[in-house]
Amino acid sequence: MTAGLKTAGWLGAALPMFAAMIDMTPAQAQSSARELPAVVVDRPSRPPAVRSRPAPKRQAASAASRRAAQRAQTNPDAAAAAGARAETATGPVPGYLAGQSGTGTKTDTPLRETPQSITVVTADRVTDQGALTMQESLRYVPGVFADAYGPDSRGDYPRIRGQDPNIYLDGTRVVNTFQFNEWRPDPYTLERIEVLRGPASVLYGDTSTAGLLNLISKRPQPESFNEIGVQFGSFNRKQVQLDSTGKLTKDGEWLYRFIGIFRDSGTQTDFVPDDRVVLAPSLTWRPTNNTSWTLLGTYQKDNTGSSTAFLPHEGTL
Repeated sequence: MTAGLKTAGWLGAALPMFAAMIDMTPAQAQSSARELPAVVVDRPSRPPAVRSRPAPKRQAASAASRRAAQRAQTNPDAAAAAGARAETATGPVPGYLAGQSGTGTKTDTPLRETPQSITVVTADRVTDQGALTMQESLRYVPGVFADAYGPDSRGDYPRIRGQDPNIYLDGTRVVNTFQFNEWRPDPYTLERIEVLRGPASVLYGDTSTAGLLNLISKRPQPESFNEIGVQFGSFNRKQVQLDSTGKLTKDGEWLYRFIGIFRDSGTQTDFVPDDRVVLAPSLTWRPTNNTSWTLLGTYQKDNTGSSTAFLPHEGTL
């Protein structure tokens, strides 16, 4: 009884309130709704555009870029022609850093896209080092012991990763591993010396696991170039060398190159000469922009002996 009386009392107090709300007219309801503050939505203003800072220019710290800049100052026409012509796997490289190679894939491929460890020794680097033999040109190549057996008139014997590599000239094997009295190409006739470290039997067949050396001959160029040099050195060394290339026809369909070397020299061993005659003519035919044929020829005659200082049998025992 007590709970029922309390509930009835609460309802009795609330009923007048609900009745008052029901008796409100629509006009009174609208007036009460208008009293609420109006909500205004403004379009957000666009923040000022932030200017991106320009990327800092990379400083040209490589020797190749410095040499290219020097050539551009001395001969701007030649520099413009060299810049317009893209580097190829067999063409010349201004400076020390090459970007293309054909040794690792047998195609003209950038070095950064070749999954092999390859170092390219350019002709400019050989000249600046003053290298007289092929093995002397490899003295600053990582993983290569250039003078493993010292100077030897019978051949070039560099070692790659502790083993004897195979030597190729323009993709054709010239020297097998550690043989005597093989053909020794002169570094003056080479455009680049490429060192491939590691096995390459998939591309070259029977080769040493150390790697190989691929020598790239100088080829005819469309830009005229003529050079004559004279050398004098130790052991009565006297050498005259010349290099000439350019166009045979005005339209550049036929190109030529001729390299000559004439040397009269001795060695560190008495009565062992180091004489050499090299004639290397080459001819390029370009019937179309996408087709070219190059014929390379080499005549080389060496007059030397054994500089390892073996004593003669007669008169020794």
